[in-house]
Amino acid sequence: LIDAGPTRTAALSALKRKGITSLDLVAISHHHSDHYGGMDEVVKAMKPRYFVASRSGHATSLYLKLLKTVEAQGVTVVQPSSKSRKIELGSVELTVFPQPPEDRKEENNNSVGLRMSYGSFSMLLTGDSETTERQWWLRNDPELVRNCTILKLPHHGSRNGTDARWLQSVRPELAVASLGRNNDYGHPHSETVNLLRRSGIPLLRTDQLGTITITSDGRDWQGAEP
Repeated sequence: LIDAGPTRTAALSALKRKGITSLDLVAISHHHSDHYGGMDEVVKAMKPRYFVASRSGHATSLYLKLLKTVEAQGVTVVQPSSKSRKIELGSVELTVFPQPPEDRKEENNNSVGLRMSYGSFSMLLTGDSETTERQWWLRNDPELVRNCTILKLPHHGSRNGTDARWLQSVRPELAVASLGRNNDYGHPHSETVNLLRRSGIPLLRTDQLGTITITSDGRDWQGAEP
């Protein structure tokens, strides 16, 4: 499970509706509560083996509470380092990106980058990473962001989460944006939507479709259609 939304029980409820009773690994993309608000309940109920989070010093009392829960449950903490690292989960391989120098002013740029691979299928998830962090990855480990099947748009489809150079490297077959209906930030930004359209990349949005499910057998994939 990567991120758990802003509310305390929604993520756990969604997992239970799918019949999921245990998790091998959970990850927090970065230390903003709209991405980890529900993780405390998930960790207590699912007792994952691994907890992935950045070394960022940005911490609220809510985040410190989550860390105490992780420790109390005996979960192994995995943090990004200066080099990429791979975690094998059965036939799935999760690559944790190297972490750029900490951005003390903008927590979005401390996001954890993850590439999930299953056979020839791959998905790229980089939290709310803004231009500075994405450019660092492109300079320092460009292979990690090259040719992914599915791209979860950084920063909910905002203007500073996607640019032409990023799309030219990732070359996704599909982009997915996670955002609330009629959100106060105007996500996804019209520039991002237009850039995807010009690039011929279809976009699925949770504000329009609700929960989006993508399945793959390691070769082909299927997803909800707008």
